[in-house]
Amino acid sequence: MLLLALSAQSAAGQDAQPAFIGVVECARCHRSPTPLDQESGATDWAALTEFDTWYRHDKHSQAFKLLDSERGRQMGQILGIDVLHDAQCLSCHCNLLPHLPPLSELEQKQGVSCESCHGPGSDYEKPHRDPSWRRLPGSEKEKLGMVDVRDPRRRAKQCLSCHVGNAAEGKLLTHAMYAAGHPPLPGFEIETFAREMPPHWRPLADKPAFIRDDPRILEAIHEKPDEVHAARSVVMGGVMSLAESVRLLSEQAAAIEPGQWPDFAMFDCQMCHHELQSPSWRQRRLADDRPVPRPSQPRMRQWPTVLVELGIGHVHRGDDNARRQAREQLAELLAQFQQAFDGTAWGSPRAADHRLPAASGALLNWLEALAEQLDRAGYGRSDGRKLLAELCVLGDQPSLDYDAARELAWALEAIGSALPFGEAASADDWQRALAALDRALLLDLPATQQRSILDPRRQRAAYEAIGNYDPAEVRRRFGEAAKLLGAE
Repeated sequence: MLLLALSAQSAAGQDAQPAFIGVVECARCHRSPTPLDQESGATDWAALTEFDTWYRHDKHSQAFKLLDSERGRQMGQILGIDVLHDAQCLSCHCNLLPHLPPLSELEQKQGVSCESCHGPGSDYEKPHRDPSWRRLPGSEKEKLGMVDVRDPRRRAKQCLSCHVGNAAEGKLLTHAMYAAGHPPLPGFEIETFAREMPPHWRPLADKPAFIRDDPRILEAIHEKPDEVHAARSVVMGGVMSLAESVRLLSEQAAAIEPGQWPDFAMFDCQMCHHELQSPSWRQRRLADDRPVPRPSQPRMRQWPTVLVELGIGHVHRGDDNARRQAREQLAELLAQFQQAFDGTAWGSPRAADHRLPAASGALLNWLEALAEQLDRAGYGRSDGRKLLAELCVLGDQPSLDYDAARELAWALEAIGSALPFGEAASADDWQRALAALDRALLLDLPATQQRSILDPRRQRAAYEAIGNYDPAEVRRRFGEAAKLLGAE
């Protein structure tokens, strides 16, 4: 009956866009459960404390307030903009999106709130209260504006729209913003970041058996019995990171006027901003890279590419020939995209117009096909252990840069924390191996409102870690983790 009602509602409002209802409306139920909520079983589905966790602990709730901070006001003066009203700032720091009605001033001040991630709630707010809503497929929920964040693929795309960028939504971080004081965006491993927000949701394992054992619910939330969901999230997030990065780069390059350079924020920052040492691992990396770039040629970031091979290995596990062919295909598509994109950085951007759309389109289609295969793959405990071993192999590369190495280490920690260790490695040994990687890569995130990314000590430690980065040491650390796993 609910599905029929939703279908009628969707048909009636087919031409109307869902609208934001505001965090105040969400908080009416999701702030604190009443005795009646508990007696009726409402808290079987959600703790109903989600608002409080977000408001008191999650940095996302402070996103708009950062614009009105001393750093935000200083950036506005340098850039000559009003950061409290500039669309390019508000697109990521609150729910200002070009295809939706503007927010009230009160709602803007709530920063990145419920509907920033879950979608505008005008059409799904009432239906989602019904328990039968939990059994609806994500495609039905999306018709009413709800973002299916239970789907690792959809969740990754939603998060990456800010943490990488989205040209269609106006979410673009520029080199000028960096120069004015915006903190650099690090690499983004979605499972690690989600775990550190902190989580305001309950994992499936903490819900009653009647929910865990309902096949329709499991299908609707994209989980399977005895699955290591963190492994699915890490692998899918790696593929989506590259896809959204390529999409952003190609859309930005297409928007450049003749004679203008692409914004430097689209490139690997450390191609220019790095320590001056000779000999250096950076010089060796230039010799190892294929195709070989000119020494002064800016390149796209490396970190979005490193976890895609994890997905290739998972899809083609047990078939070395298919795996080799997929790797070769990815390398060729990346090379074609890189060569086309390089043409936008030197000389006239329009000289590369005929190559860039084709190259980016081919790469995106290939990544989409890989994501489809990963959707159908299994992620049991044995698969999780194999993925950990594969991450150690990927960490044993001579030309990984700092952000790429962090991406692999975060993935190692995220999957490893979801698996019980047997005789091959004790929990203490594993934690020591991760601590060694943390010392080399500063893996700890300044999560929650109680820790600031702008803390001077934190910033000094971050820049020291980048300056002292040694790929050889990181390779050794991944090798130690591999021994604990029994990997060769």
